Amino acid sequence: LSVGIEQTQVSHQMFLIVVLAGLAAGAIGVMASVKIVFLSFLIPLLFPLLSRLFFSGDELKLTMGGLLLFFALFVLLSARHLGQSIAESLRLQLANTDLIRDLSQAKEEAEEVNLQLAASHSALSESEKRFRSLIEHSSDLITVVNEKGFILYNSPSITRILGYEAEELLGSSTTNLLHPADQANVTETFRSLRQESA
Repeated sequence: LSVGIEQTQVSHQMFLIVVLAGLAAGAIGVMASVKIVFLSFLIPLLFPLLSRLFFSGDELKLTMGGLLLFFALFVLLSARHLGQSIAESLRLQLANTDLIRDLSQAKEEAEEVNLQLAASHSALSESEKRFRSLIEHSSDLITVVNEKGFILYNSPSITRILGYEAEELLGSSTTNLLHPADQANVTETFRSLRQESA
């Protein structure tokens, strides 16, 4: 190609330069991601033409060589930028793939935990229903108190045994229901139970 550049007309030379420059520009999109491949295509494509234009001595050919050199530098910079963009895009795609995998795994784990919680809640609710049924239908008086001896719950059998409604004594102290001789002993029992639980 470069042998015949001096023997052809300027319009043919310009056409040849434009075609080769177009090939170089077109290679950016295809080869920019692998720098060595792009350079091994660009240098043999443009270097012989550039050297022929610069060593010709003709002012027009020197000008065309300068423009082609400027274009080649622009192509190199564009290829470098595109190669970096492609590499960054691939890196982000791999990172996103890892993130999606991690999020999918976390979602599956969360769904499994939700199923376990639902099963536990159902079992607890069933157990609470059995316990409540047991307490409410028991012939014995059952009272639930807090650590200070205040009543939190009375079974319905309190009405039959002591004559109080179940809600009537809620929040009151158990010591108010005891014989005065037993109050000190029960208070001491609550105190020792609080110390043991602490």
